[in-house]
Parts: sequence; structure tokens; C-alpha cells
Amino acid sequence: MRKHILSMVIALIGISGYAQINFEKGYYINNAGEKTDCLIKNLDWKNNPTSFEYKTAEGSEIKTATINTIQEFAVTGVIRYKKVTVNIDKSTEQISRLGINKEPEFEEETLFLKVLVDGKASLYYYENGNLRRFFYQVDESKIEQLIYKKYKTYRNDVATNLYFRQQLWANLQCKDLKMKEAVNTSYRKRELIKYFIKYNNCAGGDFITYKNENKKDAFNLSIRPGVNFSSLKTDNSQNDLRDTDFDTKASLRLGVELEYVLPFNNNKWAIILEPTYQSYKAEKFITYFRSTLLTIETNVEADYKSIEIPLGVRHYFFLNKNSKLFADAGLVVLDIAMNSKIDFEDERGMDLEIDSGETGNNFFLGFGYKYKDRYGIEARYNFNRELLGPFGSWTSEYGGFSILLGYTIF
Repeated sequence: MRKHILSMVIALIGISGYAQINFEKGYYINNAGEKTDCLIKNLDWKNNPTSFEYKTAEGSEIKTATINTIQEFAVTGVIRYKKVTVNIDKSTEQISRLGINKEPEFEEETLFLKVLVDGKASLYYYENGNLRRFFYQVDESKIEQLIYKKYKTYRNDVATNLYFRQQLWANLQCKDLKMKEAVNTSYRKRELIKYFIKYNNCAGGDFITYKNENKKDAFNLSIRPGVNFSSLKTDNSQNDLRDTDFDTKASLRLGVELEYVLPFNNNKWAIILEPTYQSYKAEKFITYFRSTLLTIETNVEADYKSIEIPLGVRHYFFLNKNSKLFADAGLVVLDIAMNSKIDFEDERGMDLEIDSGETGNNFFLGFGYKYKDRYGIEARYNFNRELLGPFGSWTSEYGGFSILLGYTIF
């Protein structure tokens, strides 16, 4: 069953991925300064690209342009990249690898810089992995990096070179801006954009800010009721007389999902956390032999209730404005069992307690559909997990399949 589910999910992801390719109106300017209107595949790049795909018209061949031949490209009104040769400091911010030099260590490099604000004072952005750098330009001056660098002092403390604040105050002065505003500005996209907008408003003249209007709220909260189809098996490595294979049972589950939509790739990636109440109750009548003359019949009851907390990653595949498919995968990182046990009702009266914190982790894999960012349905496969951690000779397998409904509150 597991192989069939995995194959189905992989196939659907492939089909969905193929269907979701969208090209948007834009343009590019080549090294000769010639502008060409076209349709650009907007990937909402997390890392600054070195190439992009485009079509000259709907239905035409997909082509690739690179930084070697292009000096600028844009998705109209949404995102714009400009090729610039700049000095960039690529010093790490990993604490264990920090150096003692507080000054930037520049390297000259030709990059596609993302235009955040375009005006009398322009703001640019570069990101690659964990490296994030901002650049600025006033009028037709040279584009320079805003300096921000972490380093270690001779006492091995971590310090930060915040020279970018002096750059702001020295080069973007205006009557409506006070020194404390430059001093209080953090090396973050939102705050720097706010500062540059205020300067351009004060200095006069037209300016443009680029932002993706399709960006959604970072956090979504959803109610997620559903049905679990679960099964349980127990096994004793020292004595298999009481090995029990319980039947698959249907039970209700109720979860509350917190989804954080990552700020890149057009809202296609998200992190999910879903505290969920789930339960399983079953009984099995078994017969085993204590000796050649003694047969024991007993009823075994399994009663398992818990709050489980799955943590995972979700990827969306947009079909149209209102509909999208998604696939998610993750791990149940915590399972809090409540008054749970497996009870053998014979003369020995043996109980196997299912203790909170002792149950094992397990992976899950799901595929679903969402309509108007409000209503959703998901099929999820829950891989087996161990419930009898404290019992040395006992092992168990608990897992199954779930159908989940979803309603997004906000």
C-alpha cells in the first residue's frame, strides 16, 4: 500500500508541476540597449538569478537568457533586475566562522541586483543562500553596498559593523528625516524600503517601489477535522503467544494548523505545524496455548488517545486563480498520550501502558486540493510509529491513512 501511495503522489506532483508554468508580461534589455517586450517566467526568485526563461508570445518557444547578454529584465510592475558590476562583501555571519576584521572584504562581481526602490535614491538587494546584502545609489552616482558586517572582538565577543547607518545619514539627508531615523533603521528589507521611500518623498520627483501584489499573508490559521483509518500491531520478541494484529478502525481527528508561507517563489512553499487530537480504539479476541493441555482465550483491548504535533513542509501547485493542489511531508515531532494502554483481560491482567513522551516519531506524506484559499481536502499517509517505547521485549506498529478537511479562518 505504501508503494502505491508514494507512486500516486509522485505522479500527481509531476503532472501538477507541468501544468503550473506561468509566464507574465515583462521585458528585457540586451547589452546593446535594445528593449524587447516578452513573457517572462516569474519564479519569484529567492536567490538572485543569473538567467531567466522567456517567450516572445503565447505558444512560442521557451528561450533562456543569461547575465552575459542581458543588462536588465522585469516582470512589469512586479519585479525588476538590473545587471551591475559592484564591490560586494561576502563575509559569513556564522558565529563559529567569524573573523576579527570589522572592515568589509570586497570582491568585484557582476550581478543581477533586485530593484526595491527606483528614484532619486534607489535601493537594491542581493541574496544567495544565507548571504543578504543591500546596495544604494543616489542620482547617477556609483552603486555601492550598504555596509553591515558581524565580526569577533579580541575578547571573542560578537560585534557588528553598522556603518550603513552613517551612509544613510550622510547621503540621504532631507528636512523630513531625522538622524535618529537613520540610527534606528535595521539592516532589513522592510525598514530600508521605508527609509528610502521617505527620502524620495521628501526630495521630490517620481519613484517606483517593486512588490508582488500576489503575496499573501505570511501566517494562515485553519481548522482541520478529518477521519483516521488506523491499525495497530503488537509483537513480543521473547514470546509470540500474545502477538496481536488489531483491525483497521475509523476514528475522528481534529487539528488546528498554523501555516507560514515562505516569502519567495510566489507563495509556493510553506511550513506547517498542526497540533491534532487523534484516537484509536479496538479489541481483539485471541486464543493461545500455555501448554499442550491448557488453552487460554482472552480479549485484548487497545485504547490510545493523544495530542500529536506534526511539523512539515508544503508545496503548492497553482492551477488557476481559485484552485491549487499541494503536497506536504513531515514528521510527528511530539506525541502526548493520554490515559492510553493495551489491556490483556486474562488471569494475569497484564496492561501495556502507552506513556506520554515514549511513543516514537513517524513521517507523514500527503496530497490535497485547496479552493479560494479557504476550503481544502487532503489525503495523508501516516507511516508506522512505535507506541511501546518503555517495554523492552514489546514492539508495535501504529499507522494508517487519513482524509482531512480544512477551513482557513485567516
